[in-house]
Amino acid sequence: MLRQIIQEPGLYLVATPRIDLINEQIAFLQTTAAELGVRMPDLRKVHGKQRRLGNVQRQLADAASDLAGLSHAVVFITHEALRQADLSPFVGWHGRIDEIPDTIRSGTFKAAAAHQHLAPIYDIKSLDSTWSYIEPKNGVVRLTEVLNDDSTRQLATFHKETSNRSGLFINIRDWADAKGGGDVQWWSLWTPLAMRDFASVQIACAGFESSICHHVLKTWFADEITL
Repeated sequence: MLRQIIQEPGLYLVATPRIDLINEQIAFLQTTAAELGVRMPDLRKVHGKQRRLGNVQRQLADAASDLAGLSHAVVFITHEALRQADLSPFVGWHGRIDEIPDTIRSGTFKAAAAHQHLAPIYDIKSLDSTWSYIEPKNGVVRLTEVLNDDSTRQLATFHKETSNRSGLFINIRDWADAKGGGDVQWWSLWTPLAMRDFASVQIACAGFESSICHHVLKTWFADEITL
């Protein structure tokens, strides 16, 4: 996959499981380009540890804007950014993913008292008798605020997943349903359909056909995606 990126000029967004692997893959590209005697594409790394460059969404928007006019460029991100970020600046790019990102994440929490504080932050839209779709209200609270509050820190993963473009689902129809103290169950979904506006998407991995991602695609989205 990385060799193809060197050999076939284009605009690529490459997602890796961890930040440290970004540097390893860049080193591989440099070695491969030297072996083949070709010019290295322009590179950009995007991740949360580069705070001087803004948050991840700002870094992504800047990278897409700066590199859009080039014939050969690569932007590296993590799986976490792939799940959470708005990828609309990369319409028409080629998506390349190292290993399968988490397809489903889930958790539980109790909100017997906290439900009254959560209602102004998250909208719930009922889907059926069991599950509802949930999303954060614009500009109400940021992840850093959740992490810096003792009363909400345990909801950090839940809050992050509400930003997942593929959606987060919860087993209550209204926040008042949590008043009794029962478990609030939630799960979020990611599939390559989040990259439907890319020119192409490839995942380099082993055992894809036995993965949850593959089963979800074949069961729910067989009419929307060609493997």
